Amino acid sequence: MKYCLSSTLIGASIVRGNAHLVLENYQEAINDFDQATKINPNYVDAYLSKRDIHTKLSKTARKIFNETQDADTKLSQRAWQISHETQAMLAEQHLFQLLMKTIKDDNPSRQKFITELRRQQLTDNKNSFN
Repeated sequence: MKYCLSSTLIGASIVRGNAHLVLENYQEAINDFDQATKINPNYVDAYLSKRDIHTKLSKTARKIFNETQDADTKLSQRAWQISHETQAMLAEQHLFQLLMKTIKDDNPSRQKFITELRRQQLTDNKNSFN
C-alpha cells in the first residue's frame, strides 16, 4: 500500500510540474519536481526536468544580458544565469550518480559509458563558453 501511495504522489507531482512548465511557471514546476525527488530520490525524470528548466532559464538570462546596456541589469542577469547553470549542473551530477549506481564494476560496457560521458562533458564545456 505504501508503494502505491508514493507512486500516486510522485505521479501527481510530475503532472502538476509539467502543467506548471507548460504555463511557464518555472519555480512552481521546480518545486513539484523537487517534491517527486523527496518521495523517490532515484526518480530520474524529475532531475531531467529540473535540469532542462534551469538550462532554459540560464539561456534566457544570457539573452537578456547580451541585449541590455544597463550595468545593474547586466550584473543581475549574469548572477541569475550563473545560479541556473549551477542548478542545472547539480541536477546533472545527481543523474550521473544515479547512473553510476546502476552500473556494476564488472559490466563490460562500463568503460565505454565513462568514455562517452567524458567526451560529452568536453563538448558541453566547449559550448558553454560560446
